[in-house]
Amino acid sequence: GRITFIDGARNAKFRANFFAGFGATYHVLDRAPDSSWALLGTSGGNFVWVLSRTPTLPAAARAAAVARAKQLGYAT
Repeated sequence: GRITFIDGARNAKFRANFFAGFGATYHVLDRAPDSSWALLGTSGGNFVWVLSRTPTLPAAARAAAVARAKQLGYAT
């Protein structure tokens, strides 16, 4: 795959192309103050992901990430 940053100043918006022209635009929506997790979402607001630096995310951190996704209008 290939990543192209669209918002070069902040690296908050990028396009990921996976194969045969298939790809999507993603936004870095938020992150934990210690960068232990980050929220990524699609432009249309249809999909959101919580990415973690560790295989398991502590319950409190997961709850904070999900709450933030809800604040941003994502159905979780």
